[in-house]
Amino acid sequence: MRFLCGWYLPAESGIMQAPMRIGSVALGDIPRVVGTVCRKETLHELLSRDDIPCDVVELRLDRINAKKDEWLAPCRVIEEKLCPVIVTVRLAAEGGGWKDTDAEREALFAAALEEASAVDIEFRSPLRDRILAAAEARRKPVILSYHDFEGTPPLTTLEMLVNDMLSSRGVIAKVATMVRSEGDIRILAGLLLRTQPGRVCVMGMGPLGEGTRVVFPCLGSVLTYGYLDDPGAPGQWDCASLLELLRRLHSGFRREVAAHHKDAPP
Repeated sequence: MRFLCGWYLPAESGIMQAPMRIGSVALGDIPRVVGTVCRKETLHELLSRDDIPCDVVELRLDRINAKKDEWLAPCRVIEEKLCPVIVTVRLAAEGGGWKDTDAEREALFAAALEEASAVDIEFRSPLRDRILAAAEARRKPVILSYHDFEGTPPLTTLEMLVNDMLSSRGVIAKVATMVRSEGDIRILAGLLLRTQPGRVCVMGMGPLGEGTRVVFPCLGSVLTYGYLDDPGAPGQWDCASLLELLRRLHSGFRREVAAHHKDAPP
């Protein structure tokens, strides 16, 4: 299969909306790297940094296991000093570490919407509609996530799923499935080419899915995820390597990196 970096196929249907943003970061023209943080010590180490190899930081509160006063203030500082923050409290059933009550999780999302630029919640979560309403009231985007750790569903199934996600305002649709064959990669690539550009993030998980985290941003996936300490999902790259690979592949990304990341290669 041939991929053309920076090329987008227009959506076949639907009304184009204004470009999405996560805080100060615009989505759509070039891919954006999200750096996941899974350790409490990494969260606090970021406070002394003035540059990091990503455009957005994701705080995985389900892994960090920090009290509210241990993550909320650092979140505020990262937002002010470094870059926008996404707060995620991922359920164990969808690959995360959260096993406590929905009420406690909803309270974390409510606190996150006070300081962070966006939150990420599972499309299948019973909290979804309440989190969407709370985020819309604050005019902040929500990443609706769908994960399949067993395999990759048919293209028609995923396309209907994404269209359902995007029927809500202020949503970025994220799909991550386990890749077990080249056919699965073709399905995920087809999903990117058949859905509304500028609002969709698609990636494959597992060893065969590693390359999708570099190639799919060149097909229009608005976000790609790397880690700043521990991998947050199977097949995830470290942020520095991901940044360098995208710099080589995507000319627009290369210019952006040169402008905003001091330690990036020329």
